[in-house]
Amino acid sequence: MNTHKLWWVFICLFSFFIIQCSTSKSLPLEIAGKWTTDSQAYKGEYIEISSQSITFGSETAGSFTYTIKKVKEEKGHLHNSTTYRIFCSDESGVENLFTLIYMPDDNGTLRQKSSQDTVWKRTQS
Repeated sequence: MNTHKLWWVFICLFSFFIIQCSTSKSLPLEIAGKWTTDSQAYKGEYIEISSQSITFGSETAGSFTYTIKKVKEEKGHLHNSTTYRIFCSDESGVENLFTLIYMPDDNGTLRQKSSQDTVWKRTQS
């Protein structure tokens, strides 16, 4: 393979990687809103997402809000899904990483990578 062809293969592979994984400083509006689940393990809990923050809350125990610093978005492994790696910090500056899997089907569902059996659905306001 000559150098010219090798160069084009490299450019194509690099472009494919860039398209598959992008970085921004905010979450897309398609996952904004308040999310709840029917799971008994998370009864009364919610996730509230805006472009600049993510809040994990409970009707009885209060809430924790994190400021989003960076978001890495990539095509997910599940059918038609997108994985969001959310780098954020709490009020005291402690950095955290949350990974959410978003599927647009049926008005959208969210799953936390650490607890994929729990399906979160957007509440209608």
